Amino acid sequence: MNKLVKIIIGIILLFLCIAFTVSLSHSIAKWDFTEKSQLIFFGGVVTYFILHLLFLRPIFVHVIGHEITHALWALVFGGRVKSMEVSSEGGNVVVDKTNFIITLAPYFFPIYTIILIALYFLIKIEYLPYIVFFIGFTWSFHIMLTMYSLRVKQTDFKESGFLFSITFVYLMNIFILSLILALISPNTIKLEQILKNFIDILIQIVYWVVKEVKIK
Repeated sequence: MNKLVKIIIGIILLFLCIAFTVSLSHSIAKWDFTEKSQLIFFGGVVTYFILHLLFLRPIFVHVIGHEITHALWALVFGGRVKSMEVSSEGGNVVVDKTNFIITLAPYFFPIYTIILIALYFLIKIEYLPYIVFFIGFTWSFHIMLTMYSLRVKQTDFKESGFLFSITFVYLMNIFILSLILALISPNTIKLEQILKNFIDILIQIVYWVVKEVKIK
């Protein structure tokens, strides 16, 4: 994609981000925290957030997940991993195929959370509260360390353009959050309702933009 196309797509994604955020917020606003799973998930999110603020940042664990995610998505797209280096100072993975999804995957694909979600479907029901807690914990870990890494290094974003990258990553993160919430709180968060509201809100946004352009 050339620079102009990336900017145009980035602007379109920005509207999608706004619409999806509003839609998800409407569903989250319905939470009354009577469901045990909601409290446990939220507890996991807050626990890691507090640890992060206390500067207990497991950078090495984050770097491992970051590079493995690059490698995993390269394999998904039929590529091969030639080498991988990981340290507390940073990491590097060399693959023979790349695209914007492979490049940006670590910023929207919470690999540790995904592993726990897989376990969610496999373990006995009495252990589910522990899995839900660590789903919240690792998702918070993913978000906080992703924001931290973006402050110190943005080379992955430069390849696809900053506007395109940041809007795509944000949209994917909020979509994955919707999937997680729909999984742990199916009585309150329904993915089909989120998507329906998203489309309705997006139509309203487009209508407003068109109306403003005509007026001007």
